Amino acid sequence: MEDRFKRTLNPLELWNADEEIQSIIDNEPEDDVRKLRLVAQQFYNNGDMENTQKYLIQSYWASSLKEHKDQYLSDALSVYEYTKLEDDIKKFIQLSDLNRQFGDLKASTNFLETAKSLYKILPEDTSSESYKFFEKCFDYEDYLISQKDSKPHNLSEY
Repeated sequence: MEDRFKRTLNPLELWNADEEIQSIIDNEPEDDVRKLRLVAQQFYNNGDMENTQKYLIQSYWASSLKEHKDQYLSDALSVYEYTKLEDDIKKFIQLSDLNRQFGDLKASTNFLETAKSLYKILPEDTSSESYKFFEKCFDYEDYLISQKDSKPHNLSEY
């Protein structure tokens, strides 16, 4: 997925080289749905999961082909689960951090462990940036908890 974010002087070169986009162009027989799917794919390539999901749902509603409708709905649900899961991990990290600052190290550890367990079920195509961010957060919060540090810290320290 990282290759999709490489900058190029010729954007059409990246567009034409993208296998997912070519697959949509070659395999989607409905013109209107093809356009919606191409927009969804571009949002996905840019990491905009909210709009990806929106256009997948529009593809679902616009399509009259049962097998395609099922795939679009399944894809939209997957994107939703992915974004919801990442949001939940972030919330549990925040809860861990706030409890650590409050001095409740046991609750802080429990929230951090919950975040780590959710992290383990992230889909394989999650961006490496998300993985790195979460791992840094986990390591730093673990360190602060082990030091019984109740001071506030910011993300630049991670």
